[in-house]
Amino acid sequence: MDEVRKTAPAEAVERSEKSGALVEELARLARTGLPAGQATLTQCADILGMAPRTLQRHLVAAGTSFGEVINTIRTEQLPLYFANQRLRLGDIATMMGYASQSAFTRWHVDRFGITPRAARKSEQQKEAPRGAH
Repeated sequence: MDEVRKTAPAEAVERSEKSGALVEELARLARTGLPAGQATLTQCADILGMAPRTLQRHLVAAGTSFGEVINTIRTEQLPLYFANQRLRLGDIATMMGYASQSAFTRWHVDRFGITPRAARKSEQQKEAPRGAH
């Protein structure tokens, strides 16, 4: 029993480190895969060499979920996409992994309380030099 008490904290730390590394690897995959439409749970699990349910269990153990990781990446990438004036909102929706612009708009409103069009316009106005209106 004493041996279990001695190794349990070390094993917990090792599991925690592995979980953190897995979340980071998943985030890396999502950053590169989302714009190409290749960041589904199944696709990421396959690349990581595990079943989708196993990946979900590991993420729960790390205190997160697949959706949370994807939404974090989307939130990080969004300002970069908005800044590129050549990208239409439909293009951005696709690059963020949405099948339609309306699904992207719903996510954006739920997340930020404003439509993507209004958010982009607001960002453009902030970046415009004073007196250039």
